[in-house]
Amino acid sequence: ARYKVSGESSLSARSLNLGGSVEVGPGGDLTKGSADLLLSRGEWTYRGSLNRNLNTGTTGAELSAGYKKGNLEFYGLGGHSAERGNYVGAGLTFRF
Repeated sequence: ARYKVSGESSLSARSLNLGGSVEVGPGGDLTKGSADLLLSRGEWTYRGSLNRNLNTGTTGAELSAGYKKGNLEFYGLGGHSAERGNYVGAGLTFRF
């Protein structure tokens, strides 16, 4: 399922994108579920995601925030997953 809203005001463009999914295995048992969020306002973008695997009993989550102005973009993130454990990161992109 997905829900999207966007609009513009005199100050900035805004958008909200919410989504989620479930996976059902044989016999109708719920095996996986996930949810995600993307929120943008002007030059700022915020993301979050959460997923759960009921077969393996693992959960993963990630949060990030980014800022983009012209050709320059900066973001930071943090999260947890079964494969990577706990992690944090930052990135910088310059487009030319």
